[in-house]
Amino acid sequence: MELQFYAHGKLLLTGEYFVLDGAAALAFPAAYGQHMKVHPGPGPYEVNWHALDEKGQTWLSCKFSGIDFQLLETNDTESAERLQSILKTCRNLNPEFLLARHRYSVETVLEFPRAWGLGTSSTLISMIGKWAEVNPWQLLENTFGGSGYDLACAETQHPILYRLLDGQGHSELVKLHPELYKKMHFVYLGNKQNSREGIRMYRSKGKPGVQLLNEINQLTSDFISAQDISQLTTAMVKHEKLVGKYLGITPLQEREFPDFKGALKSLGAWGGDFFAAVAE
Repeated sequence: MELQFYAHGKLLLTGEYFVLDGAAALAFPAAYGQHMKVHPGPGPYEVNWHALDEKGQTWLSCKFSGIDFQLLETNDTESAERLQSILKTCRNLNPEFLLARHRYSVETVLEFPRAWGLGTSSTLISMIGKWAEVNPWQLLENTFGGSGYDLACAETQHPILYRLLDGQGHSELVKLHPELYKKMHFVYLGNKQNSREGIRMYRSKGKPGVQLLNEINQLTSDFISAQDISQLTTAMVKHEKLVGKYLGITPLQEREFPDFKGALKSLGAWGGDFFAAVAE
């Protein structure tokens, strides 16, 4: 019997980096996500994996032994080894995972370009976790790591307030001013940013103090409670300046678009992916 799964992509509006240290973050599930189909059938005891991009082109093809997930063949060793790590971790968390000796044909299909950084990995963790019947949060922790906000976005259809408390992710649905946020546009910079590299850079700065985390929390609250353009753009500018000062990086608007009438806000790891824009 064929199994089907779906997970949403993600956008992090506030609390980038600092969410790792317990700051409150405002995040959105993206309108685009990733599908996965699993078909067990007759044949050799193996896992045949085909990952398709948004144009239907195969970007990853690999074959694993069903016994121990040994990589048998692939067109992309680095990506296949990351996938292999996920499958092995699932087997460790659930020893019954794929013990039935079938030929498993798996196909994933992205709805967005991989370069957009909307969550190719987090959507995969969400779907594989459901398939393997393991805790996706534990799966994330044992593989890619991170705050988990992206995994929370994968499993919801609404904006969330997300934070780590004692190492555990907690999210709650939030209501935003609908007409106000319709005026926010998301623009792709064309520079794919490696989230893991961004986290390493952030960690090199040391651990942020309580006062700084409280300021981030207040700004996240300001984003949620904003009722007009002025309140929203003020929060965006303050957030950019605060994060930029900590990282030692000039905010995007000052650096690239100084003449823009309104406010620009980096999303996720600075230096790539998307930014939010609100015109005055």
